[in-house]
Amino acid sequence: MLVGAVPAATADYTSTTTCPHSQSAATTITIADPADPDLPITGASLPRLLGAAALLILAGATLLHRTRRPRSPQPR
Repeated sequence: MLVGAVPAATADYTSTTTCPHSQSAATTITIADPADPDLPITGASLPRLLGAAALLILAGATLLHRTRRPRSPQPR
């Protein structure tokens, strides 16, 4: 994980057509502290995922229990 400033770098471009050769100016990129995000963190939380999984398992078990065939009363 990168924290802090990334060193400045230059980029060279060599033209293969009629564009002239160029060199970009150095730039410094600063990466913000991940502990203080500007955007809210969205998505499903673990308790919600576990709750949804439990409900789906219970619904499936109930469906299987309610739709199973009764045993025939014939003796073996």
